[in-house]
Amino acid sequence: MKDLKGLAIEAKDGDIGEVNDFIFDDNAWTVRYLVVDTNRWLPGHKVLISPVVVGRADWEGKKLPVSLTREQVQNSPDIRVDEGLSAQDEIKYFDYYGWPYYWGGDDIWGPAALPQELIAQEIDRKTALAKEINKSHLRSMKDVTGYTIQATDGEIGHVDDFIIDDETWVIRYLYGR
Repeated sequence: MKDLKGLAIEAKDGDIGEVNDFIFDDNAWTVRYLVVDTNRWLPGHKVLISPVVVGRADWEGKKLPVSLTREQVQNSPDIRVDEGLSAQDEIKYFDYYGWPYYWGGDDIWGPAALPQELIAQEIDRKTALAKEINKSHLRSMKDVTGYTIQATDGEIGHVDDFIIDDETWVIRYLYGR
């Protein structure tokens, strides 16, 4: 994840900021949001970007493309990332963009295996909502970095980084020291 931090987020019509943190689901071990610092463009704001709209990283150009416009991002719901994410915040966010909820099925992304497949799925969003409304398992990677890694026979280090599959956004390994 450290390699992704600092990458510029490139919307369809220009730069919106850079990756500052990640919010992951500690139940499914899946990255649910990139936290983007928009300071140069929208001073004092951080926005959430779902992997649903993230394309392949341009490592050479140090950019991460997203299929959003600057206007969409600017008008997205005001969610206080530092105060924790509630189920209601997630509902506002997904409703604003018109995406099916990721918590409405048995796969990593609810009804889909890949985050981008959510957009293609026609899902009964009310059923999804009723299932998981108040079961938040979201954590900031920045906050979890430094946590003790405990084996069955004692402490073996501290979380230093996360290694993810950049297609499914599943956390495959914790890197510790």
